[in-house]
Amino acid sequence: MRLPRAGRTMYSLKDGDLYWNTRLLGPSTNIYVDATQDCSYQPALTRVHLEVADYVMVTPGQKIVTVEEKRLGDLISSYGRRRVQRQLRDCARAGDIFILAIRFSEFISTAGLFDEYPRLDPLHVGLLKLQMLGGFVGFLPPESDRVPGVLKDWRAVLTPSQSTLSILAGDDRPATAKKRYSSLTSCGAALARLLPGCGPVTAAAWAARANEDIREALAMNDQELKEAGLHKGLIRKLNEIWGVDHAG
Repeated sequence: MRLPRAGRTMYSLKDGDLYWNTRLLGPSTNIYVDATQDCSYQPALTRVHLEVADYVMVTPGQKIVTVEEKRLGDLISSYGRRRVQRQLRDCARAGDIFILAIRFSEFISTAGLFDEYPRLDPLHVGLLKLQMLGGFVGFLPPESDRVPGVLKDWRAVLTPSQSTLSILAGDDRPATAKKRYSSLTSCGAALARLLPGCGPVTAAAWAARANEDIREALAMNDQELKEAGLHKGLIRKLNEIWGVDHAG
């Protein structure tokens, strides 16, 4: 379930540039911050007047990302007045991906955070609903000089790639089974963990075919995966996990 994009009140891309309606903002490679935000962001961020969102950026996959920043205290009061809901609707309609960025003014201890829990109680349900609508919730550091780096990290992650699977990487095999994998290279072991059902022999052959480069291994198409030793079931499972077709 997604909110529909608006007709003409939106950001768009043309010939490598980012526009608001017909107004040129600049190159799509820049990260834009609204002119009312902290001026210390320059030159890491490009300050312009943004009609919608506090930050706007474009992923390498050409998806427009709108980011609405709220400090925790402002978020709680704004949520009660339903102001942030309107702002997020605008963000959702103005781009392809929208993020609510919660920024802490200072370090908050666990005890201090839960002291605020009665006020957070309705908010945490709202944040879950936001994510069900396709939005994201992120956290920005209090230090202004660290914000550009976080935004760049978000931009990179929001371009789908096989490396996204690393968040779920792990080894759930019992100790007796782990011995079978102990002789694998780091690349082979990583491939075995990423793809359930991939045994040590297959993982070793796959890694060797990719010259022990996990990026090369994950970039293989179906035919290359078959030649590397993966059977149809594993190839299908990899495609299902990632939700893409490797046949190209």
